[in-house]
Parts: sequence; C-alpha cells; structure tokens
Amino acid sequence: MKKLILLTLLLPLFFSCTPPKIEGMLNPVNPHKKPVMAIVSDSILADFLENMLLQRQFVMVERKRLYSVLSEQQLAMSGIMRENKLIEVGKMLNIDAMIFVNERQEGNVLTGMIQIMSATVKIVDVDSGKVIGSYGYTIGDPPGLYLKEDEIVRRIADKIAGAYK
Repeated sequence: MKKLILLTLLLPLFFSCTPPKIEGMLNPVNPHKKPVMAIVSDSILADFLENMLLQRQFVMVERKRLYSVLSEQQLAMSGIMRENKLIEVGKMLNIDAMIFVNERQEGNVLTGMIQIMSATVKIVDVDSGKVIGSYGYTIGDPPGLYLKEDEIVRRIADKIAGAYK
C-alpha cells in the first residue's frame, strides 16, 4: 500500500500532466442586463447548464417552446440552416441569446460510467446573429484527469453570469 501511495506521488515528477481546462470568453451586448436565453442543444450538459443559469437568475425559454414554434413554421432542420432557423424562432419569442452546447462523451451508458472528453458552449446574440461568446472544455492528460459534468457546468455558468453585472 505504501508503495502505491509513493508511486502516485512520484508519478507526476516523471511525466508531465495537463489538468482539465475550461477556456473562453463572453462579450455581452448589454452587460448591465441579463438576457433572456434559450439552450437549444439536447444533452446532459445542456440540461445542467440550463439549471445552473436559472439558479443565477437568468430567464430561460424552454427548448420545447422553441421546437413547437419551429414545427409550426415547418422550417427545415439540417446543418447550418437549422441554427439560422432557430435564431429566427428566437427572435419571434423575444429571446436575446441562444446557447448551443456540443459535447463528446466516452464510456458506457448502462454502467453510468460516462466521461465528458470535450465540450463547447457557443452563445449567439439573436438580433445580430453573431457569436458573442464561447467556452471550451478539454480533458486533462493523462485522460484520468477530468472534471465531472456538474463541475464543468458550474464553472461555465459562473463565467457566463460573471459577464453580466
């Protein structure tokens, strides 16, 4: 047991380790007013992020409402056109900013051993259609250095909330 602990302590001295990291920035259109936001993506990370932003007093429009209007408009849902059409729907619903979440996972859903390998969060101003912010998460090296989903989301939500005073 003592050898295992000693090996764990000495291993970083012989191999370089890179911690997991979250990088990015947000340039809000109006930093003095929290925008009405909608998270478009359907994933665990997106759901966690929506809850964290609600806890930080952001007004969030439900995905169901977006997709309901989208289906009423009978708009095509493919590739870049999908994103553009969602922004159009956002304007109809008076949404200020839309959040797109993309993540890459590895693991086994049945065992519950899923690890987020990388994630990107893109924030788009609905009026201009411009990306006003983006954040990226990358797993550390060696791959055993990672953050749990709730920690990734908490850090990103803190960064988003910190941009609005």
